[in-house]
Amino acid sequence: MIGITLIGYGLVNAVVPGFEDIKFLYTMFLDTSSMILPMICLALFSNMALQEVEIFGSLPFLLMLFLSTSFSPGAGVEGVKELRYLFVRYEHNYLYLEIATFVLTFLFTL
Repeated sequence: MIGITLIGYGLVNAVVPGFEDIKFLYTMFLDTSSMILPMICLALFSNMALQEVEIFGSLPFLLMLFLSTSFSPGAGVEGVKELRYLFVRYEHNYLYLEIATFVLTFLFTL
């Protein structure tokens, strides 16, 4: 994961100026980890088939994507439009990113 993060960070900095700060490297690491760690934990610590691991491992990312305020599915549907505020993107970004990254890994170690 560290290698993937470093390669991505280097490529972004080679193309887009202004992302040299260490907080961007940290954010890219957490983003990569939040997508890979659930799949690794499900594959190692469960008896699921590959397709099930991929579906359930990507579920937290898909829920964040579909229920965030950037992508608001069913914005006019009663009961669904309140779910778009489940993942707030404007305050405490690093805290929520860290929680989203490590909560499933922590739960698997219990």
